[in-house]
Amino acid sequence: MVPTEPVRPWARRWAAHDFTTADVQGMTDAQLTDIITNGKNKMPKYGSLPPDQIKGLVAYIRTLKK
Repeated sequence: MVPTEPVRPWARRWAAHDFTTADVQGMTDAQLTDIITNGKNKMPKYGSLPPDQIKGLVAYIRTLKK
């Protein structure tokens, strides 16, 4: 079923980056770790996460390949 409700403007502004793209998948683990830890553009930093959770996020992003 196709949603009938239009996308709200704030939803576009806060939309997550597409982690399946070649740009993201082409980043090194160190680059992804740095972005998660320190933030980038509109993404806030998540440096308060323990290193094992950041490593888990990077591993999860790797599973999203097309």
